This record gives sequence, structure tokens and C-alpha cells, in this order.
Amino acid sequence: MCSSFSLSLGQKAAVFITLLVAALFAYRDAFDVLIPTDSLTLLFKFKTFGAKGLLHNFYDVGLAPVSDSILFLLYKLFSTNATGWIISSLFFHSINSFLVFLVSLQLYAPFSSNSRFMVSFFSAGLFLLSPFQTEAVLW
Repeated sequence: MCSSFSLSLGQKAAVFITLLVAALFAYRDAFDVLIPTDSLTLLFKFKTFGAKGLLHNFYDVGLAPVSDSILFLLYKLFSTNATGWIISSLFFHSINSFLVFLVSLQLYAPFSSNSRFMVSFFSAGLFLLSPFQTEAVLW
């Protein structure tokens, strides 16, 4: 899809940094949470078996190798320090919000380029700050 409205790498970086700072500010009270994840059984498996704990994961309907590998990496990096978990969750949530922004830019390409940026940025902000997204950050 070709359009006359495009953003430079610097502008995209500015949008991402704005979204990340907004997330850090909006979810600042989340740093008081003391439990890093609701998958405490999985953390116990990691503590007991190390990386082999990924094979002992039957707390869910089935194995989830990608998400469990990310949880294992976070456990190795931050242990049970909830602050590290929340910062990484905010980072991933900000990336997803930025992707919503980029997709919105493409979806609104046929429309006026004057409001396209603002509508896309609002869409990303709504995804980022929606009260229904708190589990993505807190757990």
C-alpha cells in the first residue's frame, strides 16, 4: 500500500518512546505488586528443575513453549523480583502498542493524511492504557 504519508525512523522512535514513557507513568503503581506472575507453579518447576522445568509444565491445558521460554528467561534474569518482571512486561506491552500504531497507520491509509497520525496514535494509546490490558502488565 503506497501512501504519501510516511514516518522516518526518528519519528517512529519518538512515538515508541512516548508510548513507553506513558506506560511507565500510567502503570507506576504496578511496581508495588509483589508477585511477579500468576504461574507460581511454573516458577517452582524452574527453581527445582532449571531449564528442564519447561518439560514438566502441565499447569495449563497444554505446553506453551514460547511463553514458557520467555517466563524461564525472565526467571533467570530477575528471579522473583517483581520490578524486573513488570518493567519487561511494560516494554513488551509498549512494543505491542507501537505495532497497533503502525497497523493503524496502514489501515487508515485510504483516508485523509491530516488526521491519520492522530487517529493511529489514539488507537495505540487506547490499547496501551485500556483498563482491560492491566493483566498483560501485572502478570
